[in-house]
Amino acid sequence: MRKLSSAVLGLALLAAALQARAAETLSLGAYLGQVSSNNQGFAAGRDLARSADGAEAEASLFFRPQVFGTANWGQDAQQIPLASFDRLDTQSFAFGLQQQTDFGLQGKLYYGMNHIDLMGLDIPGLGNLGTVDAYDSGPSVELSLSLWSNGLGRSARAKQRQMLAGSQLQRQGACLQNLATQVQAENDYWRLAAAREAVGIQVQALAQAQAILDNMNRKAQMKLGEPSDALQARGLVALRRLALKGAQSEALSALKEFNSQRGKPCDADPGELEPLPYQELLSFAPSAQKPGHRLDVAMAQSQADLAAAGAVVVEERNKPSLDVYGAYGLSTLGGGYDSFENGVVDGKKNAQVGLRFNAPLDVLSAYQAREGARLNVKAQQEQWEQKQSMENKDWALLVQQITDAKESLELAGQLVEAQQAKLLDGKKRLEQGRAITNEVLMFEQDQSQAKLQRLQLAQQLLGLRAALKLYAANDAVKAGD
Repeated sequence: MRKLSSAVLGLALLAAALQARAAETLSLGAYLGQVSSNNQGFAAGRDLARSADGAEAEASLFFRPQVFGTANWGQDAQQIPLASFDRLDTQSFAFGLQQQTDFGLQGKLYYGMNHIDLMGLDIPGLGNLGTVDAYDSGPSVELSLSLWSNGLGRSARAKQRQMLAGSQLQRQGACLQNLATQVQAENDYWRLAAAREAVGIQVQALAQAQAILDNMNRKAQMKLGEPSDALQARGLVALRRLALKGAQSEALSALKEFNSQRGKPCDADPGELEPLPYQELLSFAPSAQKPGHRLDVAMAQSQADLAAAGAVVVEERNKPSLDVYGAYGLSTLGGGYDSFENGVVDGKKNAQVGLRFNAPLDVLSAYQAREGARLNVKAQQEQWEQKQSMENKDWALLVQQITDAKESLELAGQLVEAQQAKLLDGKKRLEQGRAITNEVLMFEQDQSQAKLQRLQLAQQLLGLRAALKLYAANDAVKAGD
């Protein structure tokens, strides 16, 4: 019973130790969460993407009604023909609504009041009339329609498209920046994990090389070996020390980059990391069908849309303008603020219609400006089409690289297994007296080198797998993720 209790206690302690070790492991998902929370560049990109929502909201206001109001105070001491006065004070107020429509019509609906205070008015033949105090108020409506430049609202709609395309371009750029940060952070995670594993392999390889050197020295002391064998073993130890030093330097550099991404001190210990998922990588298979567009391709499309909208604005701005306008209102004259109250009921109508025309005299420069805008649209469209073509080629190349890397990783795994089997066989023959110690030690070196080769291939494949995230990213932007 005591032995059973001891065994149960031992299993419990082992389970607790494993659980504590698992709790200290910083997973890839947790690390990426730290990057998204603490990386200042990531936070800036997130804020920049959110600010694009404000730009889109501003674009939505383009054709919405607006409240406006005006107030003006004036004073004039100039004289007019056939009369004289000491001073003319004027006041005018207006308050109402205005709106620009997407088909080119601009309108205002408002209520206004004008106040004239004419002091010391003297008209020949009538004498000095003293002070004239008059109020004029009433509702008015004004309409204006563009017939040539900005005809039927083409320029206004293009300006709105400019704002929308600009905000979309800003959002895509910010998302691309953050996505690149995430992909780089994932690579940095596996870089550090691989560097740590490489250090362990190099430590083992150095110990194996040192064992070979010790064995050669013992043989040399017993006059059983050649001095050249000891010299060769000494060179192997130096080579393994150099390799270990390089692996340690790589691990230190990887740690600094790892911590920089998550906003931690460069020498902060992250604890245990996930081991490289060799089996998972061997079973991983990307889709032959490209899942979506990269953000740089989507940005090229947005840039083309922005250029197209800008070309319309330039085209319309450099055309002659011809506007038809009209105004209709009611007004009441009075000697006080009662005219403000009676403007609608007792107001007398006043109306006017007219045309406004404006055309540039430098026709050649206006034409060159429009032609330049058209060429910019063509160039942006060509760049977008080029990026689309390159994207398909890049996807096919990436899939092929992943396939080749998987095959190489599988072969490297087979090599590790073969070296392991060779080492076990050598140790078995050594126990039976049918192999020499130096031969077994060299087998251990071969196994270490095979592990390093497999490690490098796994890290390469992890980087290729992370690059897949660059595709279909535009779909996430459209979904608001």
